[in-house]
Amino acid sequence: RQPIQNTYYIVLSIVALLVLFCAIWFGFYLAKSISIPIKELAEGTRRVAEGELGFSIDRVADDEIGSLVDSFNKMTRDLRTSREQLELSAMMLQQQNVELDEKRQYTEIVLKNVSAGVITLDAEGTVTTINTSAERMLNLKAGEILNKSYTHLLKGKYNHIADEIMADLS
Repeated sequence: RQPIQNTYYIVLSIVALLVLFCAIWFGFYLAKSISIPIKELAEGTRRVAEGELGFSIDRVADDEIGSLVDSFNKMTRDLRTSREQLELSAMMLQQQNVELDEKRQYTEIVLKNVSAGVITLDAEGTVTTINTSAERMLNLKAGEILNKSYTHLLKGKYNHIADEIMADLS
């Protein structure tokens, strides 16, 4: 009876060790299948934070980790597209600013050399430019009236006419 009992203990011990070994192996396998994609996601977020928006992660599973990887890849694609659109918009705005500046300079040159007196006002009635002909006609200096209200230019009876014009423009 004792030898059979020892045999059972040995067989039971071998089976227990085999089950324990399988459980440990399965635990390491499961941990590896979870930790590697998470490490790749951490690396991906670091690289995206550094500005490398072309980075993507290969999908390794169809579980929640896989959907997280898909979401990460979609996010980087969207960020890359947004950055490209922003760069294009910035370039277009820069070109428009250059064109507007060139038009403004051209207009200033024309106004400076025209014989008629020209004074420009902004929407609030503040004098923004005055050409030399207007300075001579009104006997004023540009520094005295620039960035001041149009009412400083007019005296008496002309103020109400200018006020009506400004009200109509508003």
